[in-house]
Amino acid sequence: MAVLIDLFGYLSVLVHGLSIVAQSMALGGALFLVLLARPMATTLPAGPAIARRTARWAGWSAVALVGLELATIATSAAILTSTLDVPWWSVLGAQFAVAGALAAALLAGLGAVPIVALGGIVLAAATLGTHAAARLDHNGLLLAAAALHMVGAAIWVGGIPFFVMALARLHDGAAFRRVGA
Repeated sequence: MAVLIDLFGYLSVLVHGLSIVAQSMALGGALFLVLLARPMATTLPAGPAIARRTARWAGWSAVALVGLELATIATSAAILTSTLDVPWWSVLGAQFAVAGALAAALLAGLGAVPIVALGGIVLAAATLGTHAAARLDHNGLLLAAAALHMVGAAIWVGGIPFFVMALARLHDGAAFRRVGA
């Protein structure tokens, strides 16, 4: 039993790490697209191509996040059912499972979801999966702090690859200065 728990623990850490990367890329890409790529699409020589590529990579990151959310639910449910000896249906009714399944279902409908809504869905799902959401009372301020933390991390960590990708498409100093400003 101990080996099984260790194996599930290791897998859950790996899946969680990949999930954070996909979450940062999806949310950071959505924010980069809304705050920089689309507003500058008409003023930069490669602006439309940058906006299309950003939207495509943010979308693929969200698709990866769907799979990782489902993997997180599966590994957590497997750990809980094997260690607590409870049935699957009771574990799948827990808040983490419901939030993850809802996020996966909403993210799976990406074709109909505007990029701003995608960012909101990713942010809400990530916030509902934090320790702040697990508190039973007085968690409003903690949830707001967790959401702001995730937005900041997404802009910084998730937005950097999109920023570098945009700079690689620009070939003159004036465009570099406009994007950098």
